[in-house]
Amino acid sequence: MTSFSYLMYSSIHPWKPSLGIGTTAETIDSPDHIRMLFCGDICPHGTDHALFTIQNSLFGYIKEVMDQQDIVIGNLECPLTNRGEKIHKVGPHLNASPEWAEILKRSGFHIVTLANNHIMDMGKDGLYDTISACKKAGLLTVGAGLLWDDINKPLIIDKKGLKIAFISIAENEFSTVAVGEGAGCCPLNVLLNVRMIHDIRSTVDFVMVILHGGSEMYPLPSPRFADTCRFFIEIGADAVICHHTHVISGIEYYLNRPIVYGLGNFLFDWPTPQPANWHQGIAVELII
Repeated sequence: MTSFSYLMYSSIHPWKPSLGIGTTAETIDSPDHIRMLFCGDICPHGTDHALFTIQNSLFGYIKEVMDQQDIVIGNLECPLTNRGEKIHKVGPHLNASPEWAEILKRSGFHIVTLANNHIMDMGKDGLYDTISACKKAGLLTVGAGLLWDDINKPLIIDKKGLKIAFISIAENEFSTVAVGEGAGCCPLNVLLNVRMIHDIRSTVDFVMVILHGGSEMYPLPSPRFADTCRFFIEIGADAVICHHTHVISGIEYYLNRPIVYGLGNFLFDWPTPQPANWHQGIAVELII
């Protein structure tokens, strides 16, 4: 990893780039480098589709930045389905229309992570519809599946002669699964995750770990959470990017590799008033 930058967004102000450690204008402008943009939680639970009939105005501030990337990835925080039975759980059940797969693809997303605590809100049917809608739209997915072999498998992208592995995992809430027990998402299980990183490390050039976890609405990682992220770096990850807290959290370099502890929300509609930091987020650009 040669450079790192981030873009900050709020509902009032546009995205503004801020160069990070090791970033230079020469690095950013070089066509020989791979640019990846990581975005936070996406839940278009109540977003008006009409916003996309006017030059994709919903992502207007950042669309130009997204168009400059080789890979754009975000966390799809709800199943894309109009059916399915709600699972028994604490907290709200989320879903959005399958049309959103095409909307996200057309807006510039290439990959969505599915390892999170809401992807199974509408059961196995909801997950099936989500994966089907994304596949039909040409939107790649990672972190969840209907069979264990699909769940516990990185997504590998070959770009400009380099192989990049994306590993998507989530803390154990209502959507994670035990080994061999069918549909769900890949759980945060350090032994399991370490084996996955170890198995893939020698076959790819870069490993990106995307972790859905942390304490909601709290802007700092716990010592345990920070230790887990740092350990993933120690055993072979080139970057660890986290979301779930719905607020921006800390950023650090550990062993010369970036850890982002919380991206905040990218697009998360909610019918009741939320604190100001709910409406702020960062999109992190990593340049190889």
